Amino acid sequence: MFIAKNNEGQVYMPEFEFNGIGYILKGHGYQVKINSVIDFQELNVFGEFVNPATNPIGLNEGWNLIGYLRTDEVSAVDIFADLWEDGNLLIAKDYLGGAYLPEWGFNGLGYMQPGQGYQVKTNESGYLWILPMNQNY
Repeated sequence: MFIAKNNEGQVYMPEFEFNGIGYILKGHGYQVKINSVIDFQELNVFGEFVNPATNPIGLNEGWNLIGYLRTDEVSAVDIFADLWEDGNLLIAKDYLGGAYLPEWGFNGLGYMQPGQGYQVKTNESGYLWILPMNQNY
């Protein structure tokens, strides 16, 4: 069994030929649940590479799931700097519960990992630009 869920609770369940998500959105994160062990290095995802510097991630007010699109590790402080400076970032978390709390100067996320999903809580709708720091996407 395979289930994918988006931030709004919509699901994709191929076993039942049900797709409540529709199309996968650039930069958005999805929760995936499986009922057997798989090697994620063998997981094939098809599509076109999306350059993160030219494709901002749309954020809703409140909780969001995002995908980290860069191919290199970058500090969460650097990735979320613009959101924090605009007063629009409350917290960012990874799937293990590590958190970046800018108000407290705490970066428990450390470096964001390529291809990993993160939960981000904002004060208002906006955009997250994952701009190049060194042209290595």
